[in-house]
Amino acid sequence: MQGTNRPLCIFIAGPPFSGKSTVGSLLSGLIEIPFFDLDETIESKGTSIPEIFSSKGEASFRVTEDAALRETIASQNTFVLALGGGTLLNPENLQLCLGTGIILTLHADIEDILSRYHNTDQIRPLAGDENTLRILHAKRKGHYSSLPNQIDTTDRLPQEITEYAKLFVRDYFR
Repeated sequence: MQGTNRPLCIFIAGPPFSGKSTVGSLLSGLIEIPFFDLDETIESKGTSIPEIFSSKGEASFRVTEDAALRETIASQNTFVLALGGGTLLNPENLQLCLGTGIILTLHADIEDILSRYHNTDQIRPLAGDENTLRILHAKRKGHYSSLPNQIDTTDRLPQEITEYAKLFVRDYFR
């Protein structure tokens, strides 16, 4: 990515269990820029996301998420940022990300997402069990498909997805 005169600001979007954090981390290593995970940024302030949801509700979490996104963009010149699954449901966040850098949208078929769900111990407040994850996936499918730079992660290894993502980044920052 050497030679570009623009800051490298890369946002990784998509549904839960699509591979945002894994691909984001690998991509940042591949192109040698810092990686941040928006959920981890929020939790670094002392409260877990499940705790925020249970004590204050989703609306309060979204306000916290919006602030963390803006703070990351304001404090970092160059980065790969894995977004939460609902971050870009807010049109202001979508416009901010589009105006700041490139959005890469990961997606996978529901069976692949469910397989990943069953192979993790992560707690997702809006995807606490298989049925709610199916409902969330169906509800947001149109939103995710409207986002730019679609990358299908179904049955693909993270390294393969990362190499493909690098092509979008290379073309964008030429």
